[in-house]
Amino acid sequence: ENVLIRSKLERPPLPGRLVARPRLVERLEKGRDGRVTLVAAPAGYGKTTLALQWLDQRTGDMAWVSLSHRESEPERFASYLVTAIRNQRPGALAQTAALLDARTEQPWSHFTEVLLSELAVLEEPLLLALDDYHVIASREVHELVVRMVEELPETLCVAALGRIDPPWPLGRWRGKGWLAELRGRDLRFTPDEIRAFTLPVESEFLY
Repeated sequence: ENVLIRSKLERPPLPGRLVARPRLVERLEKGRDGRVTLVAAPAGYGKTTLALQWLDQRTGDMAWVSLSHRESEPERFASYLVTAIRNQRPGALAQTAALLDARTEQPWSHFTEVLLSELAVLEEPLLLALDDYHVIASREVHELVVRMVEELPETLCVAALGRIDPPWPLGRWRGKGWLAELRGRDLRFTPDEIRAFTLPVESEFLY
């Protein structure tokens, strides 16, 4: 039985010391009509903080999952995915949730078909945010997310934050206009952002 950590399903608060990055938030916002938003950059580039700034301004429902290596186990990933979505849509995915609660193991292929069929009938737009997606090493999980993007209506969109590109067909998605993406080069601070980040610290010594 999978015991879920509730804090992993809650969007983290914005840090107290924050450099506003409206130029990047605007780029993410322009891509919100696509199916996938990808922010891929090394550690320390502020991926999660930027995403939180964007989500803080974004309207509409959002399901959040903070991932760890344990979620590479497909059933555990699915448990978090289903719980996050049901937190926003309490009546949704009832059959999928029942399969997860069942004591007998279900074939993964059967489970994914049930999940996709129930996701396909979601009526209101929902954004699924997956933080630290780079920790996922499971082919089954990657294939599930790809199928969600390619087979489901546009009511469900995926935002993934990670240190490397996921093994998804990104080229095909770019060609279809489904993908909004930011890389490490995009997240580098401009001179104005560097000043905004360092000035409060320097001012403690100047005054």
